Amino acid sequence: MANISQTEFQGSFGKLLRIARQEAGLTYPELARQSGRGEGYLRRIERGERKASWRAIISIVRALPISCDLAQAVEHWYPQPSRQRFAQAPDLINRFPKLLREARDDAGLSVRDLARLAGTDPTYLSRMERGLVPPPLWPTMMAIVAQLPNSRLGRLADLAGSKKLEDSILELASDLAALLVSIPATTLSKKAWVSAVQARLNKCMRVLAPQDVTTENV
Repeated sequence: MANISQTEFQGSFGKLLRIARQEAGLTYPELARQSGRGEGYLRRIERGERKASWRAIISIVRALPISCDLAQAVEHWYPQPSRQRFAQAPDLINRFPKLLREARDDAGLSVRDLARLAGTDPTYLSRMERGLVPPPLWPTMMAIVAQLPNSRLGRLADLAGSKKLEDSILELASDLAALLVSIPATTLSKKAWVSAVQARLNKCMRVLAPQDVTTENV
């Protein structure tokens, strides 16, 4: 999709939509209900009789699996709104309990083991698996997913939330840098406090670039 223009993509949207809808096993009434668009409107788009606006495209793609070719094409041409859509992706959110249980079983982990590795409460994790509580916020979700590499849950979560987390981390890092600059000299003279901050920053760096953090700095 990257080798065609945005206009060309919009022109081929109807054909791509028909393929994605059929692969997802959705009827026109089902897609209309989930996207909030009229059934007749969707039929005309698929037949090429009507051109869909970007707002309509996003609302329609929101009802499709996030792994389909059409969703990934929209991600390429309209990244910010589609990333917001991915962060609330029904394909991930609705299937989260089943995907979590499947990934944990495949990894051979008990609920207690996974909770300990992810730094979360085992009772809360168990309730997630049973669908008794909503899926967690992205930081908690990604902490769990990090312990379940190569799982379907991991692949979907990465597609759905990685950019959101990247932006959040950059924002937090910028806020921290601004805060550190404002620290008075009297605070910087407290060696124990400075060492404690350095230890926490080094812990972060061991995650980002472990080869760049020497044992002298730990």
